[in-house]
Amino acid sequence: MKRFLMLLAVLSVAMYGCGGKTVLNTSIPGSSTEKPIWASQTPRPEWTVNVPEAEGGILSFVGVSEEKMAAEQDARKSAGEFAIREVVRYLGSFFSEEYKTYISRTGSSSDYIDPSKATQGVEDFLAGSLTKRVKPSKWYFEKYTNNLKQDSWKAYVLSKFPINEAEGAYKDALDNQIEDMKKQRDQVSVQKAKQQFDDTIEVFNKMKAQGFKANQ
Repeated sequence: MKRFLMLLAVLSVAMYGCGGKTVLNTSIPGSSTEKPIWASQTPRPEWTVNVPEAEGGILSFVGVSEEKMAAEQDARKSAGEFAIREVVRYLGSFFSEEYKTYISRTGSSSDYIDPSKATQGVEDFLAGSLTKRVKPSKWYFEKYTNNLKQDSWKAYVLSKFPINEAEGAYKDALDNQIEDMKKQRDQVSVQKAKQQFDDTIEVFNKMKAQGFKANQ
């Protein structure tokens, strides 16, 4: 009888946690273990590790699929989108630094204008306009499998973007911001706010005249 009760106690501990809920171990040992089984090129291309510098008026950007995908096409799409975001960040960072330089140089006030929102506006515009302008140049793929025989893909893309097109995209983004600032200016009634919008529009026009300068 005592052995029977002890057996019940052991079974209860095995089936129930502290809160009285059933505890089920649904994990399969090693199920998440992945190993590479194929690569589109051996050895792995250097550009997947070190992004090439600008050369011959061409900027290079590398995109990587953000996680391993079940289908090659999904990995390809993810890598392509990543490359475009890299271009957007690159141009957005240039805009942000130039804008901050002008603000500090002129002592412009930003009581009514948030510089970070202006930068975000530029990046949002670029994200929409660069989708078909950033061209993939080279691809590299890796295929993985796990102990459940589930395959997954990782993709890398080397995308090229001519500097003259980057200059045009940068000016287009500034034109878009200038128009946005004019609309905001016309909606405010406080004279100080209107003046700040006019000052910012003047700064953007100067930045547009100076143009985009790539780090080469």
